[in-house]
Amino acid sequence: MIELDPQAKVLLDKMAASAKAPPSPYPDDASWVMAARAAHRGIVALSGPPEAVASIEDRRVPGPGGPLTLRLYRPEGSARRGALVYCHGGGFVSGGLDTHDAPLRAVANRARQAVVAVDFRLAPEHPFPAALEDCIAALTWTAANATALAIDPARIALGGDSTGGTLAVAAALSVRARDGGPRPARLILIYPNTDLTADRAYASITTRALRPSWREDMERYFRAYVPAGVDRRQGVLSPVYAAYGADFPPTWIALAEADPLFDEGQRLAEVMAAAGVRVATSVYRGMIHGFFQMVGALDAGRQLIDDVAAILAAP
Repeated sequence: MIELDPQAKVLLDKMAASAKAPPSPYPDDASWVMAARAAHRGIVALSGPPEAVASIEDRRVPGPGGPLTLRLYRPEGSARRGALVYCHGGGFVSGGLDTHDAPLRAVANRARQAVVAVDFRLAPEHPFPAALEDCIAALTWTAANATALAIDPARIALGGDSTGGTLAVAAALSVRARDGGPRPARLILIYPNTDLTADRAYASITTRALRPSWREDMERYFRAYVPAGVDRRQGVLSPVYAAYGADFPPTWIALAEADPLFDEGQRLAEVMAAAGVRVATSVYRGMIHGFFQMVGALDAGRQLIDDVAAILAAP
């Protein structure tokens, strides 16, 4: 039995006490999408006060589906620095630049590196591979414009949380398969989804779920992103089934101990290590899914941000 962190337990109790019962089932998919997006926006209140950074700039750059918005965070200092291209979580359906604003400001300040947040297209309006294509475009644009951005092109990392972690791995796999594409220096994956198959069997999905409907909820997100008939076992959708090698970027995976995704995150680390990837994991005891965005309520969220920053700043 996993023991919840005391702060996490208090937070979950408060959330349960104030939660409104959703319609069951939602009358239509549009109502469900609106509810999912509203719930994700609600997490912003748990992120704490946003830190000041030297500059924030929203850039509209060419994307595969039209103009793509990237948010550039810069810390103090004018030296050429590394960067983190970041894909947000939200089940491919929700989230955006504002839901992850506070933690990414903190990462930029702690690491003293630039952060490039990707406002990729969301499902179900834009199903697979739209989000993946946008994340690849963001990485490619950042690398191509590194000099103008005062970024060291050899120190561009790629990362994301939850399904954003899925997209980060998928983007790294995609550019690796291309000749001459930009290769991220490292991957930073925060409690990533690594298996989108409907029949996935990981004990943590049931033993660490904070609500009985977790599996069904995740399947609804996945159906919104992946069109019917598309093979979910391909590596760009379910990274645990991808082929890796020693040439794959070094990867760090942050795992929340009380997260239903815990086992599949561990499985990805095992698959990568067996293929020769330099991979490391860090387990945050008693922590829950989403705590990267809950710095205002959970001390472990601040520790996670410090750890992300330390890995980015490492040679």
